[in-house]
Amino acid sequence: MNAFTRFAALTGATVLLGFAGQAGAATLTQDQVKAKVKEAGYTNVSDIRLEKDHYDVTAMKDGKKVIIDVDAKTGAISPEEEHEENEHHG
Repeated sequence: MNAFTRFAALTGATVLLGFAGQAGAATLTQDQVKAKVKEAGYTNVSDIRLEKDHYDVTAMKDGKKVIIDVDAKTGAISPEEEHEENEHHG
């Protein structure tokens, strides 16, 4: 009976670790992010950086340089921000 209890505990732990591994594996790769962004009509996709739960991506849309956020799990693209080359903050 004691051996059965240990076996059951080890099996349960293995199943839980398996689920934890799957959760981490769900993050999209940079290539997948680039493909999703291009499918959404963006061009010159570059500078793809993972930031916690999303990717920051630089691209072109309608002739303008934009920086967009792409959800690292779902690939959902947030509204873009126009990026001014000579933007001054003052």
